[in-house]
Amino acid sequence: MIAAAVGFTPIFKLQTILCQVDVDPCPPELITYLSKLKQRNLLFINRSRLAQSLRVLYPDFQNTRIFINLPHTLRIALTSRTPVALLVTGSGQTFPIDGNGTVLKSVSPINLPVIKLASPGAQLLTASLNLLTLLNQAFIGLTSLSSTQSSVLDVELSSGQLARFSLLKDLAVQVNSLQVILHKSTIVPSASVIDVRFDKPVLVN
Repeated sequence: MIAAAVGFTPIFKLQTILCQVDVDPCPPELITYLSKLKQRNLLFINRSRLAQSLRVLYPDFQNTRIFINLPHTLRIALTSRTPVALLVTGSGQTFPIDGNGTVLKSVSPINLPVIKLASPGAQLLTASLNLLTLLNQAFIGLTSLSSTQSSVLDVELSSGQLARFSLLKDLAVQVNSLQVILHKSTIVPSASVIDVRFDKPVLVN
């Protein structure tokens, strides 16, 4: 009886919706979608269900936080997924992806490295993104990463050199080897191909 009375009372009716994506206001179509909630009792809005609906409608959002500020305000804060690369499939299709391999709807592709996978299986894509992360952490610039043969990843560095990695060995160890070689290349002539798949990396001029 008390719950029914609360449901019909105008005290907690939703009147104001504050919606933000990163530091910008939400797109108009999202505001229109959320406006359907107006006049509903804030106490009966299921935040988990609403967040799930928003994730389905807008997969480019990584995090969705929903706050109820009584008596009349619903506040929604969304965080966009950050694109880290452009995935190019064997058919030539290009998709912006984030660090988890999630395909994003739209993004400005400026300065994003390209990942070229003839057969983009989940395991190969995960390994490619892991290698990309390790290279970024080591401050090693690259323009593209591709699979040319089984268990091998070729990385075209920003310097124009080619670095070759094995998926069967620890990628972090191989990145460390590459970092040492690149540091030494500032003293001695640099190699055009750096193969770090072996305990003793192979350099080809």
